Amino acid sequence: MLGNMIISFGESLIDMIQEGNSFKPFPGGAPTNFAVGVSRLGLKCKMIACVGNDIFGKALLNKMAEEGVDTSYVKTINDRTTLAFVQLDERGTPRFFFYRCADKKITKEDIDENIFKEAMLFHFGSLSLTETSLRETLFHCLDLAKRNNVTISFIPNIREDLWKKEYDKYLQRVLNYIDIMILSKSEFDYITKNIAEIAEKNFEEAAKEIIGRYKIKVMAITLGEDGAAMVTENSFLKRPAFKVNVVDTTGAGDAFASAFVYAFLEGFEPEKMLNFANAAAAISITKKGAMSALPRKTDIEEFLRSGNSDKF
Repeated sequence: MLGNMIISFGESLIDMIQEGNSFKPFPGGAPTNFAVGVSRLGLKCKMIACVGNDIFGKALLNKMAEEGVDTSYVKTINDRTTLAFVQLDERGTPRFFFYRCADKKITKEDIDENIFKEAMLFHFGSLSLTETSLRETLFHCLDLAKRNNVTISFIPNIREDLWKKEYDKYLQRVLNYIDIMILSKSEFDYITKNIAEIAEKNFEEAAKEIIGRYKIKVMAITLGEDGAAMVTENSFLKRPAFKVNVVDTTGAGDAFASAFVYAFLEGFEPEKMLNFANAAAAISITKKGAMSALPRKTDIEEFLRSGNSDKF
């Protein structure tokens, strides 16, 4: 019998977000943001990660605990916590530059197989594919998740500063495991252009081909100002974005992902799933930072109920 807990695997780091000519620290890392996001929506979540024994690592642990995330599987080592410097353009769109240390050092020995017996969903991102030992640990977790019939969700958050062409083969391998994939249009284009038979198809055809080929249950593709699309084996749906005042889009994908997974697990109808996730993303971009901007369930419900996004 499936459990009632989510496991999120991967980087816990500090986003150093540009403010004028300086940078301000914010807790972050896509899987950690996801963990906080689903926790704020009322789901139980364990984080598997590694941080340094420094002021940043302690801040991350304190923040996750404060948000209700189980940190008993977050390892602390005598190294530096990973930093991601985030430069924002005039539209609030981020570009990342990484200084990786502790986040790479999750090992197979850190994994308790029993927690997969308690889990209903395992979540991860593509940064875990970029280091040999970490990648081996990830695939070990994916095998455990499959063995225990745990739903698997994935965000291929490909970062130019870290991604190499040689990692594409691991990206293709990962697709065979996942049930839910949430990605941006640029990431979708990156994946499809590397599959010859799909590259020439139009957007909807390519999306359905990916779903069918890898037996993915549902895929959500964020389209920026154009909203988002949701694809299943038998359906293709698009919903527009909500209009809000953009401050910082750093955590929009993480807000969307946590809300989309929540809606999936709650059994929302497709249109309601997309509206719920779009609303979460819209709320998040009206504030600075990724984790700090993640909405709570009541925020999303009020946003949708009011029908007036101008106040955000």
